[in-house]
Amino acid sequence: MFKFYVVENLNVEVLKHSAMLLADLLKHGITANAIDVFNASIAMVNNLVVLTDDVSRYNMFTKYGLIAMPIKEFFEKFKNEVLRDRDAERVNAI
Repeated sequence: MFKFYVVENLNVEVLKHSAMLLADLLKHGITANAIDVFNASIAMVNNLVVLTDDVSRYNMFTKYGLIAMPIKEFFEKFKNEVLRDRDAERVNAI
């Protein structure tokens, strides 16, 4: 199995968001992996969805508005959309 990572800029806005997120988690007695905090913050600041093979790692962030989706589910939905669009084009061509 291959692992891939996309590295985004950790700009000031993302770093501030990460600090506030981590502070709130710690306030509630929840510890989190720093990489997960950064990934969640990057996604939330940029209005993105986290695609992961382990959604449970990001469950603690959903109350802050994070959306995490299994990679397999994303690709299945994407494939279905492509097939639906292709079928619609065939119907319209008739």
